[in-house]
Amino acid sequence: MKSFSQHAPNLYKARTKVLARRKREKTTTAGIADRITHGARLTRRAHARLYKRKSPSMPSMPPMSLIDRNSGRPYTIQMYIPQIEHILRTLSEKRIMVLATSRDGQVTARNMSVLVDYDAVYCQTDSRMEKTHAVERNPRAAYCVDNYQIYGTARVIGTWDDHPELRQKFKAVHAGSYERYKNLTTEVVIAFQIERIQIWEYENDIPYIVTADLLRNTYEKTEYTIA
Repeated sequence: MKSFSQHAPNLYKARTKVLARRKREKTTTAGIADRITHGARLTRRAHARLYKRKSPSMPSMPPMSLIDRNSGRPYTIQMYIPQIEHILRTLSEKRIMVLATSRDGQVTARNMSVLVDYDAVYCQTDSRMEKTHAVERNPRAAYCVDNYQIYGTARVIGTWDDHPELRQKFKAVHAGSYERYKNLTTEVVIAFQIERIQIWEYENDIPYIVTADLLRNTYEKTEYTIA
């Protein structure tokens, strides 16, 4: 019969295995749950601190009135700094712009009847036209009107039937153009997302170049010096 001293090493090994198994179970079940709960508490605290923290003071932005597509009720949106909001409001009054596109190294430009809807420009055209082929091949495009140069990306988004809200807005400013081409089976709509705007302007007879970057939400006004 073995003495206790002889059984001790085996008992120690068995106890070690049991403790190790319990440790694994705690790690894979209750332990993980405890850590998740603790993490959730920390996350809630972090959010609480974030929302209680005062935001840096910013100048108020002029609101842009829009219509909620579900309720039909108006609401306001402010996406950019005030200077960019002002530029977009000015552009929203423009009805004719020059659209420049490029395909295979060949640049073309033409006057277009446009709808400027906040930070996007829409126009209707024919799917057989050069500008449509150019946009499908190279989405980089530009608009020009008065002293505004507008850079961004363009794409074909279907027809007016696919976008009834935009159709109503376009008809409100270009009823004649819409009625003339509404039955065209090859009609398409090109949407242009504004990314950057450059403006040439004078202040006290001094020329300035204004750059509004919508991707970075920045505005810069630099004097144009003649060397």
